[in-house]
Amino acid sequence: MKSKIALPFLIGFAITFLALALFLPMFATSPSGGALARVPLWRYYVLEIPRLLGPQMLGSFSGGGGVLAVVLQHVGLALVGGAVVTGVAMLFGVRSRSS
Repeated sequence: MKSKIALPFLIGFAITFLALALFLPMFATSPSGGALARVPLWRYYVLEIPRLLGPQMLGSFSGGGGVLAVVLQHVGLALVGGAVVTGVAMLFGVRSRSS
């Protein structure tokens, strides 16, 4: 039973995760900090995660907590996508090839 649930869940999770990463627009500051640009989520991660892991300045605009919140939302939405695909697969009785 676990394999019947796991495969649709993984497929739904992966599709949702990749779709969000490729098509969800985010606002990120340029590496120099001088401009704000609208970029896909994957590019937002490329720009912001090194800042989170690098040296931190003090002040109200210095935190990287926003990146962590975005990562949690991204994974959470992908989990929902996996659950939806699993539910649809169970509703329509999709069976794995092993059964």
